[in-house]
Amino acid sequence: MRRRSRLLLILGILLAVVATLVTYTMLQKPQQPVEQPPVVTRKVAVATQDIPYGTLVDPLTVELRDWPVDTAPADAIGNTADLAGKYARTAIFAGQVIRADMLATRSNLASGEGPASILVPAGMVAYPFPIDEFSGVSYALKTGDRVDVLITFKFISVDRETQSPLPLERGLEGEIKGIQIPRLVSQLTLQNIEVLRVGSWYVPPVQPTTQQGGQQQQAQATPPPPAVVTLLMPQQDALVLQFAKEAKATIELALRNPNDQEIVTTQSVTLDYMLARFNITVPILRDESLETLRPATR
Repeated sequence: MRRRSRLLLILGILLAVVATLVTYTMLQKPQQPVEQPPVVTRKVAVATQDIPYGTLVDPLTVELRDWPVDTAPADAIGNTADLAGKYARTAIFAGQVIRADMLATRSNLASGEGPASILVPAGMVAYPFPIDEFSGVSYALKTGDRVDVLITFKFISVDRETQSPLPLERGLEGEIKGIQIPRLVSQLTLQNIEVLRVGSWYVPPVQPTTQQGGQQQQAQATPPPPAVVTLLMPQQDALVLQFAKEAKATIELALRNPNDQEIVTTQSVTLDYMLARFNITVPILRDESLETLRPATR
């Protein structure tokens, strides 16, 4: 009995030694690395420095990086060419992936899809100017056009102390018998002014109309002609237009060729200028006339 127990003990020791040797051998073998699935990436535009709100995006401030597809925004910009001519619709920070909704084109902003202030360079202002068919060049103006401003002032004589208009003649009772004829002068004033937008920036929402059968359909109304344009100009030039409007001057816009950037010097046009330049002879008063010049009868 003792002999059998001794054999079992020896057999257990041998099995333990064999298990230890097998374990040691397995640990000495190099472990095969577990293969990880490859990370799928795509190119995205990343800002390398802060891009302030409202500035034109410089492609040199952006670089393309490989970005994991599962974490890249769906509308991330993937080509630096797509940044050309784009403005930052919001502040973009260094290291941030640039998305399409962060950018806007000049036409997007001019059509009212974003803040118009982005389009106003430093040192300039956007000035609204009312137009009609005549002052607005027969409604030919479009966004991006360049215009010159023609202004006609009407001068009258006034009393220096009271600044009241002077009468030409008074009757025996002191009543004014004549009226003063204003003296006109026209001049080309502001030049090469950019048209930022034609029409109002506010676009009212389209109201649906209910037809027979309960179906709703958007009303297709003919829009009215524009009543205002927004001009881009320096602050001092905006004051010139403001003064002319307050002085009740006649203000007209003249359309320029887009490739003509020259600033010209013109001479003010008055009655004397017209008579001298075109050699107009003012007829003298006579005691006789021609048969064909009789006043027309009603």
